[in-house]
Amino acid sequence: MDEEKAGHDKYIYKRERVCTFYMVNKFCPKCGKPLSSGDLCSDCTSETLEYTPPLIQVSEFDRTFYKGSWHHFHDIEEVIKSRVIEALGKEVEIHIPPFEFTPQPKEKTKLQVFAIIDGEEIPLEVKLSYMQCDYGQKQKTTYFEGIMQLRDPHEQVFSFIDKEMKLLAPKGVFITKTVEQKNGVDLYFTNKTQMQLLGQKISSKFGASMSAHPQLFSHNHQTSKDIYRLNILVTLPPCVSKDVITCSYPRKGELLVQIRSMGKIMQGVDLLTGKTVGLELKNCTDLKVLPKQMTTISSIHPSVGVLDPETFQEEPLKNSSHHPFELGQKISVIKSSQGLFFVE
Repeated sequence: MDEEKAGHDKYIYKRERVCTFYMVNKFCPKCGKPLSSGDLCSDCTSETLEYTPPLIQVSEFDRTFYKGSWHHFHDIEEVIKSRVIEALGKEVEIHIPPFEFTPQPKEKTKLQVFAIIDGEEIPLEVKLSYMQCDYGQKQKTTYFEGIMQLRDPHEQVFSFIDKEMKLLAPKGVFITKTVEQKNGVDLYFTNKTQMQLLGQKISSKFGASMSAHPQLFSHNHQTSKDIYRLNILVTLPPCVSKDVITCSYPRKGELLVQIRSMGKIMQGVDLLTGKTVGLELKNCTDLKVLPKQMTTISSIHPSVGVLDPETFQEEPLKNSSHHPFELGQKISVIKSSQGLFFVE
């Protein structure tokens, strides 16, 4: 009985060995290399692929040249994947190792990506190079469609324009020329529609006035249409956010206001009452910006006093009730006909 059992166990053991041997020893039919999966090894699969490495040309404006024209893209890896799949002629999974590429003149590189085919990672080459697009060509010319005549500008509006132009660059919108003027600057834009939209943004954000003046430039004989260039005049007000102004306003009289935000309706705080006010710049007369000055808290009780920054005599701080101060604290103030006021 034991011998029969032993013989039975021995038979099972041999059967399991045979099965295991069959599963592990799978070979590539072309070269004989062991396979863990698929029908061919990665080397033989690469040899049988009909694949020509694609040349992907990109510009600094997130655009790629494809089939004779430029196309905008959001992710260069998606461009690489689609071009590799197109070159393979079939839909496969593509893995792209990390790489660095800066689109600038003379920049080019070769990448190695991996296509998953029949369970094998197949290395494939991709060529990546810089190419100047029509946007870059336009940026380096004197071409323009409109002129923004910016008058009485300040640093805040220049910073805003710089930020907006970075967003417009991928759309092919540039300032190709800058001409300094006595009270401002003329900016030459490659796109008059985008220039006008930017002027409206400046008007809305900074309370500027804007007027547009189309000007006949030439006549297209092929289309029989006149070609116009656009001039827009954008005039900035004398004040910006956080400035303190004094002005006369209808039905309100003389006001002392610290500006919180600019726009068609200027929002601020009346330093005399502490209330929020909304003012239209066109209704403000005798508007003046008061300079801020540093001074020191000289007394706390019975009332808050500060040193007058001009006479160095102690004067009461008019709007001290809502602010906790300490003796010797340095603060910013403005001096008006109504006295000294704390400003942030």
